[in-house]
This record gives sequence, structure tokens and C-alpha cells, in this order.
Amino acid sequence: MAHPIEERAEPCTPRGLCSFLDLFFRANDGPAGAFGVIPVPDATRPVSGGDLPVDAQLKRVVERVYDLPSFPLVIKKLVEVAENPKSSSKDLAKVMETDQGLSTKILKLVNSAFYGFPRPVSSLQHAITLVGYNSVRSLAMSVSVKNIFRDQAKGFNQERFWEHSLASALAARTVAEAGGSAIRDDVFTAALLHDVGVLLEARYFADELGQAIAAVRERGISQSEAEEEVLGVDHCLLGAWLAEKWRLPPTLRESMLRHHEFEDGDAVANSDLDKESKYFVQIVTLANQIARGMGYYTTRTEPVAEPTLNFEVSEHLTPLLAGHSVPEIATKVHEAFDASREFLAI
Repeated sequence: MAHPIEERAEPCTPRGLCSFLDLFFRANDGPAGAFGVIPVPDATRPVSGGDLPVDAQLKRVVERVYDLPSFPLVIKKLVEVAENPKSSSKDLAKVMETDQGLSTKILKLVNSAFYGFPRPVSSLQHAITLVGYNSVRSLAMSVSVKNIFRDQAKGFNQERFWEHSLASALAARTVAEAGGSAIRDDVFTAALLHDVGVLLEARYFADELGQAIAAVRERGISQSEAEEEVLGVDHCLLGAWLAEKWRLPPTLRESMLRHHEFEDGDAVANSDLDKESKYFVQIVTLANQIARGMGYYTTRTEPVAEPTLNFEVSEHLTPLLAGHSVPEIATKVHEAFDASREFLAI
């Protein structure tokens, strides 16, 4: 009888990779290597890059991330309560109060210049009433991801990573507001977490990520290209799998997976995504371009002293600006970024 891993199809596609990884973990619910096919994971063993067949590369990747952390239970409950139309701010506060560390950080952010309330907010219930369910859920998810992944890798700077992520999130929110969309908090979260696959690389493939970053700086290739050379997969695929494992909303998963793919107008036009997911990914793709255009990108070595405000973005994404110019949007992002620095310290 064939082992489940041997029955997978198309391991290089997003769906194939997720299926491959899922089969691996289901096959190893018991003792590691119990099926006699998957060896006991060895975190010290190096991962080979492009010289290995694709199947072997993916197998090595899977073995290295065997102990992937679970998404905090409090966040899962928080999402459930926030999506229940019958729940109240009191219900949401009650869930959050089970995690004192998270509650403290959320209150700190709500009282920061990020929101700019004239009076101190001392209770979670009051904070939820003021900023809304979706905003609190967004903040909680973001803070939790930051707490889970605090790993450094050679050549990888956490500060630069989160500066890029925050600038992207602020850009996504600004674009959504410019277009009159009511999903500003949701696209903020999607853009903030779009590069979470890089954090997986920093934790489980520190040396390989360092090699990829060096290749970006020295050869001028994209980060995804460099990652595929070294690992056989890029941060987009890894992020999408993590979102699948954590059961994050499809819009977040697709944003993680396709934010580089959608830089190509044909990819957008030919996409089989539903209308909502396509809109999300387009905004995150544009937001990512805006953040990079301003100078906020992960492979940067120094902080941004003065962001660039006039640059080009993909032409097929400009309708999302709703008549606003790139400098107008970038200026608003710059102003919001200065008021949001408290987030970077959480």
C-alpha cells in the first residue's frame, strides 16, 4: 500500500504543497517516523537547495517545520466571538482577559497615538466599544504573531521586517478608505501578515534565509527567486500553508500566497479567486508595492530616514487608488506610520 506522502499530486503548486504538508502531519500523528518512510525530524540537518529534486526539497522543508507552533487558543476564541452577531463587547473582553499579556498590549496600543483618543482607555470593554470588534481582532492577531515569531537570522532584521509589514498594512487601510471600502481593518490585518512566511524561514531556515537575503543584495534578484534557489519554495507558499494550518480566513491565506503573483496583470485577470478574495489580494499587492516604493523593505539594512513619496506602482492596480495619486496615498501612509510606531515596540 502506498504511503500517503507518495499519493500527493503537484507538490510545487500552492494546493499541492499544502496537501503534501497536511498529509505529512496526518501521517505522523503517532510517533515520528512510525510509518517507516518519514525519518525522525532533525533540526540540525542542513536543507539542500536547488540541487535536490523538488520532492526531496519539500520533504526536507516539512521535516524542519515539524514542531510548528499552534495559533493561540485565545485568538481562535476571539475570532469566533467577533464573528458571532449575537456577541457583545463584554463577551469579547471576557475572552481577552484570559490572556493578561495580550490584554495589556492591546490597551497600550489603543492608548497610543495610533488611535489618538483624547482620554485614557482603561478597560478592554471600553476599548472594544471605541475601536470596534474588527480592529481589536486585528490587533490581537498581529500581537500574537509578533510574540510567536521573534527569531533572528543572519542578515535578517526583525525591525526592518515589521517596518515593512506596518507600512504595508497602513497603505492597505489607506487604499481601502480611499475607495470607500468598509473592510479597512480586514485588509490592514491581511497586509500586516502577508509576509509571515519570512518569519517561518527565520525560525526554521535561518542559514538559508541569510543566503537568500545575501543573494537579493548582491545579485538584485527578488526575494522569492532567491528563496526558491536555496529552499525550493518561497515565503508565499510557506505563509499560505501556515495560514491553512492556523485556519485563518481565506482572504488572509490568499493574500499571503499571491501578493507577488498579482503584480502581473494577466495573473489577476485569469485568477479563479472569488471577487472578495481577489479584491483583498489586489489591495495587499498594491500596499506591498507602496511600502517598498517608500523605502520600507525587509532586506534593507538601515531604517528609513525620509521615505520616498513619488514612485510608480503596477498600472493594473492604479484603479484601486480611486482617483488619488501615489504621492497622496504615500503621504498619508507616512503620517500614519509616525503615529503608529508604538506598534513596533509591542
